[in-house]
Amino acid sequence: MLPIIHDNYGLAEQYRLSGYGLAGDFAGSMKIVYLLRDEFTTNEAAPLASPRTCEPGPGSFTFIDTNNLFSIAGGELVGEEALAAGVGDPSIVSVDGYDFTVGGTAVIWSHYMPQGAGNERIKYGIGNGSVITLGIRQTETKGINIVKGGYSNTFAIAVSGTELNKIAAVCRTGGGEFIFLQLPAGTWKLIWVGFGAAYSATSKAVVLAESASYSVYTKLTYIRIANLAAGLDTRYGIATDHQSSAGIGTEIAQSADAFVQAEIAANPSAASVNMAFRRTDDDNCWYARLTEGATDTIKLIERNGGVETERASTNVAFAGNPGIAALCKGNSIWAIYHRGNGQIYQAPVANGYTSAFNNTATSAKLVDLTADDFSSYSVDPPAAVIAELDRYTA
Repeated sequence: MLPIIHDNYGLAEQYRLSGYGLAGDFAGSMKIVYLLRDEFTTNEAAPLASPRTCEPGPGSFTFIDTNNLFSIAGGELVGEEALAAGVGDPSIVSVDGYDFTVGGTAVIWSHYMPQGAGNERIKYGIGNGSVITLGIRQTETKGINIVKGGYSNTFAIAVSGTELNKIAAVCRTGGGEFIFLQLPAGTWKLIWVGFGAAYSATSKAVVLAESASYSVYTKLTYIRIANLAAGLDTRYGIATDHQSSAGIGTEIAQSADAFVQAEIAANPSAASVNMAFRRTDDDNCWYARLTEGATDTIKLIERNGGVETERASTNVAFAGNPGIAALCKGNSIWAIYHRGNGQIYQAPVANGYTSAFNNTATSAKLVDLTADDFSSYSVDPPAAVIAELDRYTA
């Protein structure tokens, strides 16, 4: 089936994005090309027919739903507050696959989890019928976990409100990936930046139950796959700053609230390596410290007046194509290690370390390591990016 081109405004507009590593026009056309689009328009009782033709299209889904938990009512796909039959049962998987091996494609869904009995989990993202390569897991505590390479990682972002509402966008870019989340107040946040994921040329849109221990109590108002505008379709199109082949001592700019990441060639051997962030000078900053030893660890270190204090530490398991990262959001701070196979580790494990120290600093530095790439991204997307996300989710 041919893609549907949707023009929200009947216009061709251009956005200028300055100061975010993008030269030139951000978006050359206002037209959205949908590869899949389901707005769940027509009511249908459980069990839902499978395969299902998307409304208004293009695309179709297959359902696995032994316990008949999914129905469509009031323009929403509704998951009942009842235990799933098992891992991936129920599940929703697009019939067609889409080429996520190149840049410029996103899966976007509008969803929320009503206030239930506190025993709900469900996953959304890009993958196949049983594994999500990149996506999120929504939990009964109103948190968001990053799902990558099939792992439901401990890396978590807490979201306030009795309902997690409503929109997330998983974007595959040239050589990288983004996850954006719209918070209940309508504010967009960048919650994940990754690289080097193993995407199939026939990856699918997937919604999966966690396990038979949890319900799928959730509501979706749409699922869409769309091609992205210029800027969002490249790895560094929305970067605040980045440096390829970065040596020891390389400095880059960061926003106060930022995702800062060093893609390193190899894990340390018998040593610790440090990436500084929220840095005013070498003696006043935070470190994401990766240490090799009897137990390998990722640590969050506060360096105040040259005095170091360990604020959090998590054991890790080294693997290839590693990355050291930090997420700063207000007074919440995480140090992150992610492996080539997709597994992510964070220190601290739950909801970030709370500190106002250096929370307005805007520098990051490779203290004693080299990186294939060293980059930073604002947690608060620039206006042009927000405008694009709003178009895709209108």
